Amino acid sequence: MELKDINKNNKYEGYIWESNSSKPKVLNREPIPNDITWEEGKNPFVIEALLFDKDNQMSYTVRYIDGTHKVFSTKVDDNELVGNIHFISKRTEPHHKLRFFQRWITDEDTDNLCEGMPTKIPGELVFVGFETSKEKEE
Repeated sequence: MELKDINKNNKYEGYIWESNSSKPKVLNREPIPNDITWEEGKNPFVIEALLFDKDNQMSYTVRYIDGTHKVFSTKVDDNELVGNIHFISKRTEPHHKLRFFQRWITDEDTDNLCEGMPTKIPGELVFVGFETSKEKEE
């Protein structure tokens, strides 16, 4: 997937950090702003982005590595939106609690300590937006 494949007009929750900025721009269920350089090879460029499109249940992670954007997209199921892991972001103002869920992968290499049965091992962490005040109460 490439940066241009992410629809700028969808409503996203998350952040986008550009190379000319000391902190990221926070999005709260809004489209990607027109002042963000959303093309390969242009300056300023996106250093990092975590975006969650709740309407389409898609999560996007963007990292600028070795001169190119690495873009990862993940389809999210409703059952993956509960029991999340939270991390406090020191990069955003105010400091948002970022929500992630842990995907698990079945390890077909059996473990002798598990009586030869397949086991689950941690897979990817997928960004699913910010913690809401409703979640804080629960």
